[in-house]
Amino acid sequence: MKWQIYGIIYEDKPATKKWSEVMPMASTDVEEVRIPPYYERFQEEREKRFTAEIARLEAAIKHNGQRIDELREGIIRLEDKVMRLEDKVERLRAEMSSQFRWTIGLLLPIVIGVVAIIIRDFLL
Repeated sequence: MKWQIYGIIYEDKPATKKWSEVMPMASTDVEEVRIPPYYERFQEEREKRFTAEIARLEAAIKHNGQRIDELREGIIRLEDKVMRLEDKVERLRAEMSSQFRWTIGLLLPIVIGVVAIIIRDFLL
């Protein structure tokens, strides 16, 4: 007898196994155990679902691994940029410091000269 539920066709075939095959250590008072006809179908469906889930997880792991590699490369590039910027900042600081000293070196004699002229003309 066959019947269909939610698109799955079930067939009623008696699946019998000896009790000693199902429970080898149990007593053998009962010789046969009837296994429901849908049991094999259930195992097949469960196996399909497990296989599909494992495939999905493997794909996700592969995708995440690729994304991690991309992010790692991006971090390395950013570290290189930061190092170059730090070097550039150090060079600019050194240049600003030398320009400040040069400006002070030029302005100090001028300021001293202006102060001397002011003192000479207005105070003496």
